[in-house]
Amino acid sequence: MEQKVKKQRNGSIFISHASADNKDKKIKRLCEILEQYYPVFCSSVPKSSISIGSRLFNKINTNITNCSKFIAIITDNYLRSPYCLYEFSVARYLNKMIIPIFSGDDAELKMRSLADKDVVNLIVSEDREICIDAAEKLLKSLKLPDQDKDNISAILQKIALATSVKPYIGMTQDDYDKVLKYCSEVGIEKIAKGALYTNDEIKRRFATAQKIYFLSTTGAGMLKSVKEIAIPLALKNEAEINIIIPDKDSVFCEDVALAECKQDGFGDIIAEQNKRRIHAEFDSVFQYLNEAYWHVKKESLINPVGTITCYCSQTLLRQTIMLAIDENDNAWGWTTMTMPPLRTTDCPSFAIEGTTQSSFVKLMIDYCESIKSIAKDRGEYRRIDGSTISNHFNNRNVGRRQYWESKRLMAVDFMCNRRETYSNILIEVAAQHPLYNGKTPNKEFEKRLDYAISLYKESHNEKSNVYIYVPGSRHTHNGIDDDVSLSQAGRDYLVSKGIPLHSIYADEMNYAYKGEEGVYNSADECYVSSKIFKDNKFGRLICVCSPYQIMRKTFFYIEQGLIPECYGVSSDAMFHDAVSEYFDSLWVTVFEDPDWQDKTNSKMYINSRRERVPLDSD
Repeated sequence: MEQKVKKQRNGSIFISHASADNKDKKIKRLCEILEQYYPVFCSSVPKSSISIGSRLFNKINTNITNCSKFIAIITDNYLRSPYCLYEFSVARYLNKMIIPIFSGDDAELKMRSLADKDVVNLIVSEDREICIDAAEKLLKSLKLPDQDKDNISAILQKIALATSVKPYIGMTQDDYDKVLKYCSEVGIEKIAKGALYTNDEIKRRFATAQKIYFLSTTGAGMLKSVKEIAIPLALKNEAEINIIIPDKDSVFCEDVALAECKQDGFGDIIAEQNKRRIHAEFDSVFQYLNEAYWHVKKESLINPVGTITCYCSQTLLRQTIMLAIDENDNAWGWTTMTMPPLRTTDCPSFAIEGTTQSSFVKLMIDYCESIKSIAKDRGEYRRIDGSTISNHFNNRNVGRRQYWESKRLMAVDFMCNRRETYSNILIEVAAQHPLYNGKTPNKEFEKRLDYAISLYKESHNEKSNVYIYVPGSRHTHNGIDDDVSLSQAGRDYLVSKGIPLHSIYADEMNYAYKGEEGVYNSADECYVSSKIFKDNKFGRLICVCSPYQIMRKTFFYIEQGLIPECYGVSSDAMFHDAVSEYFDSLWVTVFEDPDWQDKTNSKMYINSRRERVPLDSD
């Protein structure tokens, strides 16, 4: 081993280890020795380290693709590192020759000298079978640490590293039998890859099920296999079926689509194709569920059938769970922990059988119920009743929630700073058309103005000056044009009630900030009000509007970077109603058109001008 050997040009060695293990000089020593035979990539070695600003995963993927041997130095730190598990998964997916070297915390289990002649011979061997055989001999000489029986996740991590070989490399048959015995005690019946049960077994279990849990990324593959043979039986038995999947437009699903791409397909085109596949799978899930429910309901006629409810999961954990529970609390099913970039079908599955109180079974049930509870609190769930429904959770969208949450937090910070700096108050009174006789506020508009007057008198003092903004250009309603603008009618009313003219903003602000476009909807009102607020010394913003407008007006203000204090004022006859507000206007605002200010593409902007601008306005 003392004589240097000429480096081989074909392939290289990728050394995967936890950064927390960098202090062990043996890793560096191993690199120095192996470089006599192969180019070596190891992130802790300066010449192959990843520089700041470089694309981390691209470099990892490229080097694993090009390597001929993948060495995994598996320690407790390795099993806790998502980067290490990612590298290990990519190597398995690309079918690389993997050489695992185990280490533990115990003194006698410390890593053997990586400069050992047997280890080097093992690594540089060109014969795959010899390499595996040598690895078995080497690793069997190392005692693996005892499994922590109170830590289920630890044992799952160990098993997830297993290949389909039993026992897997580094574990004796006796060790493997002990693991299987422990799994049986906690409710894991067996471990396998691929199909665990026959169709007859699935039908028998579903026929007696009272409660069923499906948890998956999309659930398409799993539900397709049971929609005809099992779901109808469960529905006829009045079972409660819980489907737990994320929103198909979530960042999580985009990450899954990217992770499942092979190394040569990490480009935008392949990732987009994968994303479209996942979207199609979501559409299939709802189709399967609708078809199953509709057929059973049609056959049953008057007889009651079970329920199907879909819950939106926010979890980033890649896992599949199928559990069927009968009236005697006996649970049966399977779960799979998926290691990206592998798909669920490529990973070991755990067959579950035991009572609902078996520790592993209870863990799975509690996990599903916790996601259900979160989804209920967020309103992110849907009942399937056989009717036509949208193909995903159209009452919530994970990506949009993140967008609005980010906007809200920035607006909160801005308002806190403004309030600390300025004490003046701006009150925006949402205008309401049509005007009475084309000149004066109608009853609903009048009530809002009266409420604004009371707020003005209550808030005006030596420390705080209060100003009222009345928005609204000249409108038309049912073909009849108002004589004056809503702003002018509101200003005249306020002056008649004793509000000083210099404390009122009206048409001059409409023209200053919207020009000839005018102010013709709630979004325009919030846009101009926000400009007044930011361009002048205001610390508080109050909005007086219809009680049904409060949520939408708040979103308009958040889009402009502000947080308003809203007051809803009711009257005998209301122009806005809760149903159209929440199912139409608010929906468009939250998910499609945040500010209604795009005069080319915003339907709400275009429609409000078409419906409300007087014909003689030019």
